[in-house]
Amino acid sequence: MRRFLKFTSMTAAAVLAAAAVYAVATLPPRALTPAALPSDGRLVWGAYHVHSTRSDGSGSLDEIAAAAARAGLHFVVFTDHGDATRLEAPVYRSGVLCLDAPELSTQNGHLVALNLQRPSAYPLAGEARDVVEDIHRLGGWAVAAHPESPRPELRWRAPGVRLDGFEWLNVDSEWRAHSAWRLLGAGLRTFIRAPETIASLFESPVPARLNAVADGQQMFSLAALDAHARFGSDSNGASRGAALHLPSYSSLFRTVAQAVPIERRLSGDAVADSRLILDAIHDRRSYAIVRAFADVLAPIKFESGIGEVPTGEVSGVPDATVSVTPVAPGRYRLEARIAGHEFPWLVSDLKDVRALLVPVPASTPPENIAPLPSDTGPFVPPSDWRIEKDATSSATIQTADARLVMSYRLGAGEPAGQYVALSAPAGADPIERIEFTASARAPMRISLQVRVAGGPDGQRWGKSTYVDETTQSISVRLSDLQPIDRRTALRPVVARVQSVLVVIDTVNTRTGSAGELTLQNVRFVRGPATPQPPRRP
Repeated sequence: MRRFLKFTSMTAAAVLAAAAVYAVATLPPRALTPAALPSDGRLVWGAYHVHSTRSDGSGSLDEIAAAAARAGLHFVVFTDHGDATRLEAPVYRSGVLCLDAPELSTQNGHLVALNLQRPSAYPLAGEARDVVEDIHRLGGWAVAAHPESPRPELRWRAPGVRLDGFEWLNVDSEWRAHSAWRLLGAGLRTFIRAPETIASLFESPVPARLNAVADGQQMFSLAALDAHARFGSDSNGASRGAALHLPSYSSLFRTVAQAVPIERRLSGDAVADSRLILDAIHDRRSYAIVRAFADVLAPIKFESGIGEVPTGEVSGVPDATVSVTPVAPGRYRLEARIAGHEFPWLVSDLKDVRALLVPVPASTPPENIAPLPSDTGPFVPPSDWRIEKDATSSATIQTADARLVMSYRLGAGEPAGQYVALSAPAGADPIERIEFTASARAPMRISLQVRVAGGPDGQRWGKSTYVDETTQSISVRLSDLQPIDRRTALRPVVARVQSVLVVIDTVNTRTGSAGELTLQNVRFVRGPATPQPPRRP
């Protein structure tokens, strides 16, 4: 037994020694630390896409801010998973400006809601187009998170949705693209040279990624850390106490940083300073550097240029060369590379050749388009509507003339299929669109659905629609509906419908909550309608 234990100990020691030798022999080069140029305080550095213990990160807001301060950063954008019903105002912690931008889950991928002006009255979820509409309504910008994640459920899958920004780099996605053996080797090297090891995993071709995601849109781009400092825990934070806090926040903050030129120095007023930073990001004035290649948290000067486009060398950074990458006619992106690294060290946002700083037009919330007066069918009598619901929820109907008021309360507890719906038979003739006016006691989303024959509960298509205290006219074509609870390429255009439903469920409504919805002048427009230009109310 003693011989066995001795042999086992010697073998383990040999393995550890071999691993240590391997880690040292394969270390990436140490980051360059060139002398910094003088700064007038109008260039700030920060970390974007950081998770804390409020969702699936391992550090508190104060701990993370302190780590950012030690890393020389001025701001951190926290992107904890949520539904935008909670929003914290900008605040300084440890001298670092902390901004809140919840990461939202949609049916088509994740979105970061940057620059929200107020929290949402209801959970933001569902189809990406509806979540983007809600973000804009709340004054925010929709940013595609990890759009090319190796995990299909996280990858951006709504190419037709118009976004405000996207992540051209996501550090978390980069390491997920590698084999377990390579990650094992990288894990050993992180104990010696963490930032450089993390950056050695960056391999995705930047130009192709930027061009594919942007797809000609006027969007800003950001380098995302997607920092959790948690390895070995699931996405819901289970077993967080047993998880390894790797890679650490400090290591990630020294791997990649976002540089933001601002119009004046930070004042210490969190709200005013956040406006300076966010406006510069939105106007595509920011750029990112890989600190693990060359750690320069200072202004960067280009030694030469061609017309208005800087190119050539970078002052003070040995072996750094600048190139211009065309993206579209009249638009380009600056990239700087350092000898020995294939991945770029500096990547700018998309620029216009005629002016380096091109503001992006502010996004305007989409408006509900009022339907034109229609004589293609009678109004649906309020008496035709019935309530459908699960066993734990309740609802009542009150009617007066062409007006229907439904009071409801969803069942409490964890989401388990709670819903309340109004249902009306559609008749025998095909339907092309549905017109109605609606209002609610408080801002909310309703799902307008049609049910056709097939399956135990029929086949359903639907579209989410926003309503609030203001009575508004709504017109929905069947061709705009998406399948509910099943995957299909089919879309109803003009269809024989069994019933029309107005559904309140847990996609955008919290369990246990109560509300009141009013419908008036509901009309099922029969057959193909003659195309007419939309008219606003």
